Amino acid sequence: MPADVGNQIVSLIYLMSATSGNVNRRHQGIRQLGIYSGGRLTPTVSPAATLSSLICEISDGTYQVKVQTTTAVSLTLAVATPYVVLRWTYAGASSDFMEVLTVATPSANDLVVGKAVFSGPTLTAFEYGGAIYPRSTPNTLDLFLKVEPTEDTEMKVRVRAGRVPTSTSLATISDQKSTSFVAPTANSRIDLLYVTSAGLIAIDSSGTEAASPSAPSYNGRAVLAEVTLASTSTNITADMIKDVRCFIASGDSGTKLPSYLATYNLGTQLIAKGSFNKADLGTIKNNSNLDITDNVITLLADRKYALTYAVSGQPTATSSQDPVLQAKWVCDSGDSSWDLETISLSSTECGEAIRQQSQISNTVYIIPDSDTEIELQIYTQNSIQKGQVDLVTVNIMALD
Repeated sequence: MPADVGNQIVSLIYLMSATSGNVNRRHQGIRQLGIYSGGRLTPTVSPAATLSSLICEISDGTYQVKVQTTTAVSLTLAVATPYVVLRWTYAGASSDFMEVLTVATPSANDLVVGKAVFSGPTLTAFEYGGAIYPRSTPNTLDLFLKVEPTEDTEMKVRVRAGRVPTSTSLATISDQKSTSFVAPTANSRIDLLYVTSAGLIAIDSSGTEAASPSAPSYNGRAVLAEVTLASTSTNITADMIKDVRCFIASGDSGTKLPSYLATYNLGTQLIAKGSFNKADLGTIKNNSNLDITDNVITLLADRKYALTYAVSGQPTATSSQDPVLQAKWVCDSGDSSWDLETISLSSTECGEAIRQQSQISNTVYIIPDSDTEIELQIYTQNSIQKGQVDLVTVNIMALD
């Protein structure tokens, strides 16, 4: 017979009594805790509410069970006890049922259903995404590329195995230790642990040291965790690791991934006649980490960009000629070798007599050798008044 190496605890070993305690312990630390289905809260007559039937996996820290309810539960909420929680404690009795409680603060093993929202004393709604005590949803991908402390005292972390899409392929990551983190010289610093486009685990230590540090920009990379280091750090513990796995994008520090900047302005812009003027872009979306200052956009070096604009305009008064509407990208600084003003120029004539609204659009592709500042400029020609531009849209897409 094999020896008991490591003081083993074997669940339901041969001839072991299948008591409730032994059975309930079987999935402790194995099956994810949380509310798997149902369990939604609906206000009725304030401060009352109902909790719909649910299925959950719940634990008291030692034993663990699946619990399913088959009918709705009525609750009475209060401002002082806004959280609805599920609580279960194993006592080895036939009455070991799960409790549904309203509490001021959830306990360590409670499953959080939601938090009541009050307007004065009146219950108005429930929220499930609280920053402090969010709803207990099982994280079924919890071990997928999870970053954990190692078993040794060292400035490394362990990364569980998994797969993640990169800009060129699907990277298979083996279970491994990272390279060593380096403690800051003073204060604290946040480093990023991420997957490169080659499928390697890497560390970005470019964060600024500070008493309350901020993480460096993700730059489109598949960041697995933020690791907060102190100047005295000699070992990385669980409380230093912040799990940020999102897998929206992955790449190297050069941000070699698709990213987008979309802007538009629905307000009227009166562009002086006879000269080009910088357009008001009215930024609404910037997922590309591009800097936009005073309607000047900074493109990053060595990236391939598609620069698109669309401009709609019309005359503000009639005259003896059909005025011209033009637009173009202009390079303010950086790599001017692409001659943007020429390749991006578009123009049209507006029907003056019928106050016709006209549109122009253009897309150009460039790869700047250095960080480059560009702006969109618009020209209107009108012999009496300024031209009116009432719609400007811009979309910038990084293609690599």
